[in-house]
Amino acid sequence: NEHEYFTEDRNGIEDGHEPIDLTNIKEKENRIILSITKNLIIRCNLPLNLVEKPAFRDFMKECNLKYRPVSTKRLKHDVIPSLTSTVLTRIHEKLITADHVTLTVDVWSDRRCRSFIGITCHFIDQKMSTQAYLIDFFRFKSPHTSENIQQMTDEVLERFNIKKKVFRIVTDNASSMIKAYKFGLSIDTENVEIDEKNQFVIENDLMIEDFEG
Repeated sequence: NEHEYFTEDRNGIEDGHEPIDLTNIKEKENRIILSITKNLIIRCNLPLNLVEKPAFRDFMKECNLKYRPVSTKRLKHDVIPSLTSTVLTRIHEKLITADHVTLTVDVWSDRRCRSFIGITCHFIDQKMSTQAYLIDFFRFKSPHTSENIQQMTDEVLERFNIKKKVFRIVTDNASSMIKAYKFGLSIDTENVEIDEKNQFVIENDLMIEDFEG
């Protein structure tokens, strides 16, 4: 009997036999699905279709007889977007408390020549602990010009409302990257000096550094 596992009474639905607590069941199912998504799909970098493999479903049944298989489609369209929204909200709340932030920005291509851009935000919180958050990672389909890099970065900073908090930007020494942040954050080029280590030092405390040595 499929209802014999559900032992909660009240706040459920009478089916003529035992009451089923749908709220409690749904909560447990969501917790399992969320754990699969966070720990296996994201942290272990396993493919989404793992959840549809017979061996994985057999394993989950061994762990929990009440496990109900989840589809790849549900993970992709429901679970991951919901998790992403929650994480971004928490990051936004953390960034509100930061007085100054430092960014690391990188653009690269994979083996299939698809380009991506990643932006990481670093700061010290009110407890004097260092924090680092990947605030965005997305496909970079536009040409790698300084204008496009600046525009995309600016959109991310505006979304998190941290543009005025940026203290430094660390990137490689590609000419497009240097040019993007030299004019992209409204820097007065007359106050820019180049030191012996090929670093761009700006008088208003914004620095574009070459971390490749």
